[in-house]
Amino acid sequence: ARTKGVFVRIAALHPALVEPGGAEILAVEQLGFLSQSGHDARLFCFAHAPDRWHDRLGSVEVRSIPLRVADRLHVGRKWPRLRRRIETVRDELADAEVVLAYNHPCASLVATLDLPGRRIWHCCEPPG
Repeated sequence: ARTKGVFVRIAALHPALVEPGGAEILAVEQLGFLSQSGHDARLFCFAHAPDRWHDRLGSVEVRSIPLRVADRLHVGRKWPRLRRRIETVRDELADAEVVLAYNHPCASLVATLDLPGRRIWHCCEPPG
């Protein structure tokens, strides 16, 4: 059910909002614009440094997904652990009409979930 006065419920998944970099700034600016335009935009990430991002986030809600080694998001043998972590917010992601997955490994994680909403993969990392 659509919330009155809200255009679209959007959940975004980004690996980490710790150091301000190009991909992180792009994600935060995009979600801020969507929020200011009347959308319900929420951001989920494995690591978050609120003191570095407070001024840029505005009304965008950020939820950290706990990870013991948040700065090492290599898929390899950590894949089962990442998969369990993403399950902790599955219901909140499922509540969104659109799920934006920014950067590795978020797109792969979102692809593994059975979500009713549309999924959009967005990569803003330089090639290899």
